[in-house]
Amino acid sequence: MSGLAGATNFDKGGVTDRSVIIVNIAVHGGSYHKLIHLCKYLNANGISCLLILNSSPPLGLQVGLDIDDAQREKLRTDGVFVMEYDEIRKYLEDTPARLYVFDGLKTAKIKDLIDLVRARHNAKTAQIGSLYHEFIYWGADYVFLQHPLSLWFLNEVYHWKGHKDLYRARSIIFAGNIFSEPVCNEWTSEIRSKSDLCDKYNLDVEKPICLWLPDRHDGNRPVYRSVVDTVKAASYNLVVKPHPWEYKNLKHGFDPKYGEGVTSANKYECEAIREQDSSWFFKYSDIVIIGTSTVGMEMPYWRKPFIYINDGSWRNRVVESCSVWLTDPSKVGEALMEGSRLRFKEEDYQKALAYLHPDAKRTSFELHLEGIRAALEDTGTSKRIGSNRKVARLYSGKAPNSWKIYEEHMLKRIIGQIKQNSLVQKSYSKLKGMLR
Repeated sequence: MSGLAGATNFDKGGVTDRSVIIVNIAVHGGSYHKLIHLCKYLNANGISCLLILNSSPPLGLQVGLDIDDAQREKLRTDGVFVMEYDEIRKYLEDTPARLYVFDGLKTAKIKDLIDLVRARHNAKTAQIGSLYHEFIYWGADYVFLQHPLSLWFLNEVYHWKGHKDLYRARSIIFAGNIFSEPVCNEWTSEIRSKSDLCDKYNLDVEKPICLWLPDRHDGNRPVYRSVVDTVKAASYNLVVKPHPWEYKNLKHGFDPKYGEGVTSANKYECEAIREQDSSWFFKYSDIVIIGTSTVGMEMPYWRKPFIYINDGSWRNRVVESCSVWLTDPSKVGEALMEGSRLRFKEEDYQKALAYLHPDAKRTSFELHLEGIRAALEDTGTSKRIGSNRKVARLYSGKAPNSWKIYEEHMLKRIIGQIKQNSLVQKSYSKLKGMLR
């Protein structure tokens, strides 16, 4: 049966516009519930919206692996449809809407769908970024990025080819990041309170909770064992959220690098989150520890104190006002026991949010609503941005001079290229031999 069998009528419930279809091709971890929230928010504010989640591998939300049939049916009753890519393509071909919204990740299928709805329906198109510093532009009319600094990172630090044509868009809208907003997943989790969480994971209610978020390489590094032993010695409940690709590898048959059917949490005998995302643990953990992951950019939204363990990156600069940065994982215990280093005020979180969120008075959902309304109201006479110089004006002067992130990034890049250059290596080895 088609994933859209029995789809809700766009004109139902007093909705005034036959308006928007959101299509999520690269379903990111379990945080698709934020898209569900956005869809409901648009409908509640007079813009009819239907959400389609891709179920084709490897990026889709696969039925039977990531969600079961009962969960799929529950989503369908909420106007959210889980479909394979070919189904999505056929449905978009047959179904007109005023605006089609896609994600901004690295899959050319997004471009294929943008080209389809533009040719078939002469429709407006948009793309929404899900990460602070990554975005692939596939030719949409309207682009939603998190912050002007997101554009600065794309243009001045990373120089990705995937966004070099952003000047072809009609508008770049800075609307925050809906995936960072503190909204808990009530669609696939039965947890509703801290008591529910502690009962499900057999945690000691008298002890604080520490959430450890390693990246996908930490399981084979000394940092993992050091964090586990140190946190347990400090009398914290420890729960691990392995990297999303660990779960994906296990469920979809790829090699997880720790043995068949084993995650990094199993390797170190830790309790791993079984929810599809971290939202309930973000809400109820007392402390979060993060490796090199960009998930640290979400912590100020949750007003959650956290420790970054890495050798240093731009991420540390962005959130330095509300986090503790350590290069030595053995120092975690001192930070936990000292306590005061992990007590932050609202002004500390706001300082970080100034680099992450473009409007202190409105949520990302409100900003996306405003941007989508503007796109729907655009008569089509608005000009394209027109040049990379005009794109650069959108973030000019936003990055603090003290960051010097560009120079640091380029230095690491040059060193990496030198290390990989076989001619340089041979010359170096020859020189060493001559000097002996």
